[in-house]
Amino acid sequence: MTDQPGRAPRRDVELTIDGTAVRAPEGTTILQACRVMEIDTPTLCYLENLTPVNVCRVCVVEVEGSRVLVPACSRAVEPKMVVHTDTERVRLSRRLVLEFLASSVDLSLVSDEVKGQMKRYEARPERFGPKGRPRLGPPPRSPSRLRSTTISTSATTRSASSATSASRPAARTPRTPTPSRSPAAASTPASRPSRPVP
Repeated sequence: MTDQPGRAPRRDVELTIDGTAVRAPEGTTILQACRVMEIDTPTLCYLENLTPVNVCRVCVVEVEGSRVLVPACSRAVEPKMVVHTDTERVRLSRRLVLEFLASSVDLSLVSDEVKGQMKRYEARPERFGPKGRPRLGPPPRSPSRLRSTTISTSATTRSASSATSASRPAARTPRTPTPSRSPAAASTPASRPSRPVP
């Protein structure tokens, strides 16, 4: 990588990936370092020309000292970082992500790469329900939804007006002071209103 004029050169960061010492320029992601080492780290939402969005969670790796698995597509390498890309915990996480995805979405038209990932991680989406069915066009409307959309206009108007009046607070009547019966009663503090009437 060539440095741009006027900028300080990027330092190399030393880390360990799967037991191998690696040097990578500062700001490099774990995924980029893995690809340079030819370590196959699967991705679904990552493209080199886009900012990582961390949504698929298939690229997660284990970093020593981190409580959670980290997305390799967005986590930058750090000095003395120790990364494991194929532990049992990583494999389980990737398998679950693929199973959840395949149980809710039709994957019949996915690339061979994704099918290979399903096989590699032994994903069994049927554990979470039937496979996602292919859909051509919008989802069908159920009869109950059709019935609810044919409500008459007058019923809609009535329910809207009753909902509006129910949500409106009751009108407040102003407090009026009671007229005093004698001049002596008017001077006592108990007969005066405690605050002015608006």
